Parts: sequence; structure tokens; C-alpha cells
Amino acid sequence: MEADIAAADVKQTDNYIDAAITLRLDYLATLRGRLGFAWDRNLVYLTGGLAAAHLNSTVNQYHPGGSVSPPFQTSDEHVHYGYALGAGTQWAFLDNASLKFEYLWVNLPEQMYVFPRAPGFTGDNTAQTGWSGHTAKVGVDWLFH
Repeated sequence: MEADIAAADVKQTDNYIDAAITLRLDYLATLRGRLGFAWDRNLVYLTGGLAAAHLNSTVNQYHPGGSVSPPFQTSDEHVHYGYALGAGTQWAFLDNASLKFEYLWVNLPEQMYVFPRAPGFTGDNTAQTGWSGHTAKVGVDWLFH
């Protein structure tokens, strides 16, 4: 079993005629099992398990109530739970230290985001948002006896 947590600053912005929506992922955590083949001081493995991340969605509406209304910003946030699948290799270069390379594909299913309405705005104030992406890691593990 392996658990990890990483700070992140992953952003995606979609621009529209009268608005921009930015999705931001600021941390990603996983709890995974590993199954592989070991020989000498080497390990090649597959990994999979749970993933969790905090996502924030921010909407900037330039003129939500028409051309005379002021710009308006609103946001909503959720913790998403999903899964991570991947593979890696690990090499013990010392008796208590190893070098690791790992790839993960993370899928965090969509959730409903509900945004406070801007004054005078009559449009939809909800969005279905999720995230999936690839990560690559390089690390050094230290074994304490």
C-alpha cells in the first residue's frame, strides 16, 4: 500500500462571449496498492486505488444583467473522489534507499457546482465539473529499519 498527497496548481480556463470559467485543482491525494515483479534490486509494478482532490470553479461574468450591469465573480468548490491507475519501476541503489519512476492516470467524476447568482442575471447558475489527467513522478524512498 502506498499513500501520497501533493500540492498542485493545475488550472484550465474556458472563455465565452460574456464569461470565463476557471477550474483549479490545488491538491491531489491517492491511496493505492501495488502489484509487481521483483528481481535483484529492481521492481516493476502496476498500481491502482483511490484518488481525492480539491477543485474550485470560478466564474467571471462580464455583464451578467446586460451591458449596464457591473462585472460579477462567483465560485464554488468541492472535494472530488475517484480513482488512479498506473505503473512504475523502483530500483534500490542502497540497502535502505530506492529511486522510483511512476505514471498515474487519475479520474475524478463530475459533481454539480451551484454558483450564487449575480444581480439581474437570469441564466443557468450550475455546472457539472470533474477532472481527469496524467501525472508522472520521480522520487527517492528511504526505508527506516
